[in-house]
Amino acid sequence: MSLADHYYLKALNVYDYAIEDTVEYLNYALSYNPGHADANCLMGKLYMEHLQKFNLAEDHLATAMATEPENIGACECFSQLLINTRRFREALKLIRYALKLRGANIPKFLRLEALVHELRKDYDLSRDVLKQAIEECCDSDFIDFLQKEMDRVNSKVKKKEQTL
Repeated sequence: MSLADHYYLKALNVYDYAIEDTVEYLNYALSYNPGHADANCLMGKLYMEHLQKFNLAEDHLATAMATEPENIGACECFSQLLINTRRFREALKLIRYALKLRGANIPKFLRLEALVHELRKDYDLSRDVLKQAIEECCDSDFIDFLQKEMDRVNSKVKKKEQTL
């Protein structure tokens, strides 16, 4: 295990409850290996979720993807960033790429695809993709989550129908 891996794992361990320590450990990891894909991915996630610095998040996620194109975590975070910044065409392209990767969590990426369609107000396609995600899923908690996503999309369809 490299020093970059060591500090990345320390950052990952404290990510949810000690942001300052996470940043410190990630900076150490990236100083030892500026192209460390997982450290760049976590730094990108931190910039996106906690600081809303989307340009810096994109820089780190792009570095992670360039270093390790099959990094599933980077694909997922980068897809979420593209969705958050309403770059739907790019998000769909990345999601479809990630769905082909070995070890990818298919229901998670299908859920992201459904979210893109929902935000584009293509509710029927969103529902179809969510149904597919539910069929692919073997995790009861995630199935419940997907069902709630489906309920939200269905409520939007009902509101749309009532306004017509």
